[in-house]
Amino acid sequence: MNRYDEDRLTEAVQSIRCARLTDAKKLNPTANTEGLTHHASVPLTVRGAKVGLLNLATPGMREFRNDELLLLESVAYQIGATVERIRLYNKQSEMLITKERTRLARDLHDSVKQKLFALSLTAKGVESLSKDVPTIQEAVSDINTLSQEALFEMQSLIWQLRPEHEEDSVCEALEKQALRLGLKPHVQCVCISLNEPVQQTFIKIGQEAIFNTYKHSESNAVKIELKTHDEIVVLTIEDEGVGGALTTPGRFGMKSMQERATQIGATLSVDSPTHEGTKVEVRLHKEVACIENDCFTRG
Repeated sequence: MNRYDEDRLTEAVQSIRCARLTDAKKLNPTANTEGLTHHASVPLTVRGAKVGLLNLATPGMREFRNDELLLLESVAYQIGATVERIRLYNKQSEMLITKERTRLARDLHDSVKQKLFALSLTAKGVESLSKDVPTIQEAVSDINTLSQEALFEMQSLIWQLRPEHEEDSVCEALEKQALRLGLKPHVQCVCISLNEPVQQTFIKIGQEAIFNTYKHSESNAVKIELKTHDEIVVLTIEDEGVGGALTTPGRFGMKSMQERATQIGATLSVDSPTHEGTKVEVRLHKEVACIENDCFTRG
């Protein structure tokens, strides 16, 4: 592993006594290693860049022939190329998703948002012309209020769809979201080096939770917290509103948040007792969440 980390492992090497098996035997002399003692190690590389390490062991074998090592190098090359293709495919998929999100945001801005704005102006005009007919004025006033709310929610949705916040940290993006909605965010976050997929997923889940705070909690304050605890990265969105999110079908956007959490291997929990507020928590092990397991790099 030292040779691999220092870029000195450039070809298949053999007869390496497995330190893990040796340590296991020391801890438990009766441990059954099924005859495994040594292994060959082959670096997985693509165009000179390392993508992994392949170890191969056979019971009772301490040495591999040269032709076997050459075969292992050929197999390792194919594995490395496959890993690289998967990485490029995932990157292309992410680019397509970002492009589609941008298109949707643009279409919503150019069509639906403009129509809602026109509806709001029309409602205001009709309301001013119907002062002598209270029933009509009341109905038009309701239309105006609903159109204003829909317009505000559409603006928030467009902002979430646009990728312009991608350079922000999780807490920066969520604080901006809360301020846009007129909420008062209380932010407590440590500076954590999250990898890109995890960072964007945390942002999307947090935005959904904050938007539901704005829409349903009847509270204008929201707590945003990002921390590490016992090797786990934890994102928490909490309010002191009316609660009851889990008892109202379709109200909390639980399915969307749960799907996003599942995609990165995180666990999502929601605690929302009636009249006691709502707490959304996302938990993910730091080995999955962080860039090269570095969860404590200060910016």
